[in-house]
Amino acid sequence: MSTRIIENIFQDFLSDEGKLAEQTRIHNKAVDDLIALVLADSELFAVAQHYGATPEKLRKVYGELERHVGMWARGHWVPASSLTFVFTLDYILRHPSFEITERVGACLWRYFRESESRSID
Repeated sequence: MSTRIIENIFQDFLSDEGKLAEQTRIHNKAVDDLIALVLADSELFAVAQHYGATPEKLRKVYGELERHVGMWARGHWVPASSLTFVFTLDYILRHPSFEITERVGACLWRYFRESESRSID
């Protein structure tokens, strides 16, 4: 294999790696902005405070939401919207260690798919 081919392969790899790093930076900034939004809202802040949810815990919860229910439902990105509605935030934080299971994710997806506006049991 010629040196030129190897250079091209690694150049493409490094270029893609740079794009991935930039996408990761943008994603992390968006999550930080979301958490700041949650904590700036008096009602959401009260729910988070009631359950002792720190910004770090909310970031962890968001990551778990993305993993279990990273999808759209009626114009809502479920992981983000779940943190920005009082009823859904309360539902999430009510679970032990704020654990997001498949069942919790499915419940949140249905909540937004069905345009609910009530407390989740």
